[in-house]
Amino acid sequence: MKLPENKTSRWGILLGLAAVAAAFYALNLLTCLYADDYSYTYTFAVTEGKYRISNLYELFLSQLNHYQVMNGRTVVHTLAQLFLMWGKPVFNVLNTAAFVALGCLIYRNGYGKSGELRPAVLFCVFALLWVVTPAFGESFLWLVGSCNYLFGILFILAALLPVTKALDSDFAPMAGWKTVLYFLLCLLAGWTNENNSVALVVIFLCCVIWLLATKQKIPVWLWVGLIGSAIGCLLLLLSPGEATRLANAGGFGGLRTWIHRGLSITVRLLAYLGTELGVSLLLLIKGVMDKRPVKGLLKPGIFFLAGLASTYSMVMSPQFPTRTWSGPVVFFAVAAVALWRWAEPDTNYRIFKRVVAVFAVLAIAGTYVWAAQDLNETRHAVALREQHIAQELAAGHRDVTLSPIHGQTKWNCYQKYDDLNDDPAQWPNTAYAMYYGLDSVSKTK
Repeated sequence: MKLPENKTSRWGILLGLAAVAAAFYALNLLTCLYADDYSYTYTFAVTEGKYRISNLYELFLSQLNHYQVMNGRTVVHTLAQLFLMWGKPVFNVLNTAAFVALGCLIYRNGYGKSGELRPAVLFCVFALLWVVTPAFGESFLWLVGSCNYLFGILFILAALLPVTKALDSDFAPMAGWKTVLYFLLCLLAGWTNENNSVALVVIFLCCVIWLLATKQKIPVWLWVGLIGSAIGCLLLLLSPGEATRLANAGGFGGLRTWIHRGLSITVRLLAYLGTELGVSLLLLIKGVMDKRPVKGLLKPGIFFLAGLASTYSMVMSPQFPTRTWSGPVVFFAVAAVALWRWAEPDTNYRIFKRVVAVFAVLAIAGTYVWAAQDLNETRHAVALREQHIAQELAAGHRDVTLSPIHGQTKWNCYQKYDDLNDDPAQWPNTAYAMYYGLDSVSKTK
């Protein structure tokens, strides 16, 4: 993947990426701390009292106990507590870089390394993420949510670069020292997020099965990637905290429960990602009608299976939060980009490119103002809440009653239902009380 030779096109791409970064950074500035952010500011270590994490050793102790009592997402939740220790301004910058990298890695994994960068495809990826991701704010703007669903998938897409390169050409060997580093990267990638980690293992398995079926030699690095990602996935899924979290939420369930969950997931899949899947279907039909080589469907097919694995592995979970759908969105997006290259390698379809460009601009600009207004209203509400808390503390009141804050759009991490519990002794009220130095937080009736 390289920038076009034409200087105008090259500057257009760079300015376009700068515009994406600036727009996303502005939304980061408008997004406040939310829910888990207040809890993860403090240590999970077993101590006489909770305290804010202030150094790496305290963070280490926090994650040791977090693995035992909360869940197994050690990699991404270490990042979350690190960002909360550094402060929101640092996170805003790094999160913006991560989002730009996400779009570029989706393009790179799907379209491949060879040839000039296709700006229409690249910016359509960003438009797709903006339009299709069902809980954009929770997945990409909320601090703890972004560590789970943005930074986590970045590890996975980075680990898959050698795989997609091999699918585009051949499974060549990898240098020994690179293989060791690749094992570590795949282990971290597999230790990120439950359903996405399962999808990563599925991709490696599909590649191994393909090479066995076609009687090709399987390179050592592919086995290393499979083993590393599987170990990371097991470290995540088999953690004591994960078992406790699952039991408290209702457990695995049985066959009847899995069927019911599967049907519910299918309905949500079509509702949330119907547009994305529809685009992929149209590209597939076009490629078939133009008699493109069937072998070119290998990569999009593998990523499509990964998207299904990321989606339907959640039948084992009693909960499938909307923010978790960002993983399937990404895997299906890579499949769609790969289908795009397979179905339309000709660069001379000017009308087609213009239609795509218009779609991308309208899709983003048409809703960006709405999203920014919603986030700004929420930010104002949080500021008023903090002002009220400060006044209560100044008056000597440590038991405070607060009004819930609601978001109105999918780009806001504050959801449409209350962000407070009816019971002052339950989370997140207890997290708010601890964060602001209160004895208790109650919700207005």
